[in-house]
Amino acid sequence: MFKRILCGVDETPESIEAVRQARQLAQLESEFVLVGVLDVAAAVHAGWAASAVLEDMRDAEVEALAAARGVGGEHTETRLVRGVPWSSIADMAREEDIDLVA
Repeated sequence: MFKRILCGVDETPESIEAVRQARQLAQLESEFVLVGVLDVAAAVHAGWAASAVLEDMRDAEVEALAAARGVGGEHTETRLVRGVPWSSIADMAREEDIDLVA
């Protein structure tokens, strides 16, 4: 039914739950694309500390993607991209022939 599933991932427990629920809808051979979106604009508000804040945000996203990968299963890839979360996920879904977005 769902061959390619895209899940937006962040550091919240709800994010992992979305991956779990999508896994239940998937077939064994379904491919999961887990994407973390680094919103650089959010770090800009930190002023001089923006570089450090951006690095902390990146580390949190990498950790969240690693945790979600364990839930996603065998055919799971992770990506970390920069952009606005909602539009980055929507663009990727259109470009990658995704069947389900969670």
